[in-house]
Amino acid sequence: MKRFLLGQSACVMLTAATALVANTGQADDMDTIKARLRTANRASSIDVKAVQRLLDQQRDDGSWPDIDYADRDRTRWKPATHMGRILTLAQAHDSDTMTPRRAALLNAIEKGLALWYAKDFICPNWWYNQIGVPRILYRALLLVEDDITPETLRRAVPILERAKLGMTGQNLVWVAETTIARGCLIGDPALVNGAFRRIVREIHVSDGEGIQSDFSFWQHGNQLYSGGYGRDFCADCPYFAALAQGTSFAFPSETIELLSSYILDGQQWMVRGQTFDYSACGREITRRGGGSAKSLIGACNEMLKLHTARQKEFETFAARLIDANVAPLNGLRHFWRSDFTTYHRPELYASVRVTSKRLRQTETCNSENLFGRLLSDGVNYIMPRGDEYTQIFPVWDWKRLPGITVLLDDTPPTTRGDCGNRTFAGGVSDGLGGMTAMDFARDALSARKAWFFCDAGFVCLGAGIACGSKAPVITSVNQCWLRGDTVIGDADSATTVDNGDHRLSSGSWVHHDGILYTFAPDQTVVVRLAEQSGSWWHINHSESKDTVCNPVFSAWIDHGGQPSDATYAYAVQAAPAPGHAHVFGTSMNVLRNVPDLQAVHCPADQTTGAVFYTPGQLDVPGFGLVTVDQPCMIHLRRDDRRVQVSACNPADATGTVSVHCAARLTGQGAVEEGNGTRIRMKLPGGLYAGQSVTQTFAMQNNR
Repeated sequence: MKRFLLGQSACVMLTAATALVANTGQADDMDTIKARLRTANRASSIDVKAVQRLLDQQRDDGSWPDIDYADRDRTRWKPATHMGRILTLAQAHDSDTMTPRRAALLNAIEKGLALWYAKDFICPNWWYNQIGVPRILYRALLLVEDDITPETLRRAVPILERAKLGMTGQNLVWVAETTIARGCLIGDPALVNGAFRRIVREIHVSDGEGIQSDFSFWQHGNQLYSGGYGRDFCADCPYFAALAQGTSFAFPSETIELLSSYILDGQQWMVRGQTFDYSACGREITRRGGGSAKSLIGACNEMLKLHTARQKEFETFAARLIDANVAPLNGLRHFWRSDFTTYHRPELYASVRVTSKRLRQTETCNSENLFGRLLSDGVNYIMPRGDEYTQIFPVWDWKRLPGITVLLDDTPPTTRGDCGNRTFAGGVSDGLGGMTAMDFARDALSARKAWFFCDAGFVCLGAGIACGSKAPVITSVNQCWLRGDTVIGDADSATTVDNGDHRLSSGSWVHHDGILYTFAPDQTVVVRLAEQSGSWWHINHSESKDTVCNPVFSAWIDHGGQPSDATYAYAVQAAPAPGHAHVFGTSMNVLRNVPDLQAVHCPADQTTGAVFYTPGQLDVPGFGLVTVDQPCMIHLRRDDRRVQVSACNPADATGTVSVHCAARLTGQGAVEEGNGTRIRMKLPGGLYAGQSVTQTFAMQNNR
């Protein structure tokens, strides 16, 4: 017993000594983090004249006369400008540029902070109180910490403490950032460590907000936000991983690899040029500058500091963000968790966002995105470069969004981010090609809509379009900036048209800004070239009321009033020049376009895509009769005798899809049956419900 007690006592002493060493090590690492934070928040340059104006205009009580301190705006809260100016003064104080004015700068900073502490300005939007203001405040404090009074620092702590750990997604990263800085300022390494660990825990595949299993991103519930909150998450997490590198706060390697996948397999596929796909940006598209992907350059550079296994890919992505012609992506990604598809070819980018019961549609919040109700209704952006819609939103007709089928009544398209009302919505892909489809309903309007993607471009189909309203129903083909000539034609002629509305003859085509649109016969197609006007305030009450007027290209298919079982079919392809004769269906052939089945065959790719809204069968070139036993989407690709079969259930149903093919196939899962082959494809569930399953077979007989 005595030996045990002596041993236990020695063990306690050893543990205490080890803890002391660990704490000392963390304290040293905390000083490293603090120095890195200070360096990161220094200004690269100082506008001396602007700083001098701030000094000259500041009142004795620390305020500035041009700031409305009583403002209650939830999006652009004017008192936050005061804290931003404190940071500007702190960066000037930290710089050698204004050394002779350091005393005046410090006095202005102290006065400005004293005013804020005394008034404790509170915004109606919690974000400013818990995230926005604390994030600015800590930056200023780090830069002047050695010169401000202890009292000034002490009074800042309660404001910094409002950034409480306990949120999710990007909001969590922001409050953790402030918590790390607060720990450095008050000398608490445990607080710093806890905040870093909380960021690490947030970099995981989530069934709620945050990174999804398909590497899309949700925020504000089950809502796609890869290009808003998710873009900031992408920019910030690599920064904090690099900040902690080489210290006891360093991120685990598996976290770094997951972050790599999120950026390269998610974010990268939603970008064209320096534009983040607007369908993934939520309400932020109604802000000036919304949709920028420039911050991802910094994210790539931070990831390169971490020496990941995918370093070359980060180098290429960063280079492409600067020059879109660098190693363009080539493929198709369907993000099954977010009902969102992106299509990349060197000469063309496109995307489709559909709506279902599973996901919230784009939200209205803080008086932003006031007319965005239809942004999830099959919006189909078409971008060869990435700037085709940049800043177009104040002049948009929000009932003619690209790709949607819509009732043109007098009801304004306002929303608060509801879910869709049908389950069949999704996409299938083999990585190169595929399709997206949805069983769509909005109020009195219903339709079956599908998009089929291959190397040549893509085909858009609609069937079963019905609406009891007398107001006209249209399918909007595109609504983008009017740039250059617009040429319309048919199989025999081509004409450059002027501003105005142009009604096309049956089987016509349109060429505008490097894109060729060809239309199936027996459709009423209208092209409009016109000045459109509006204001940013109209769509976002925090923006300017000044009128904006710009030329816009619009094209749509008119289904008339009270359509019943109406259809549409058109193809979209990259084409630098208009040419002279184009006919729909020459490179992408529609096999079926009825309410129960939509299908397209692309001869050059030897691919066929089919959307079965009910169990059914289809005669497929090169395969013969293909039969499925349940609603599903099937994509077939043939390369000589090699066959790839991809399938998914857009209703997220689990189980097994049974596919019978008249062709003889061999391979795992293929069973000879009758005069053909039966394939059973097991569909994933849980976080992978709706994901494509692809199997490869050998073909034994040719058709």
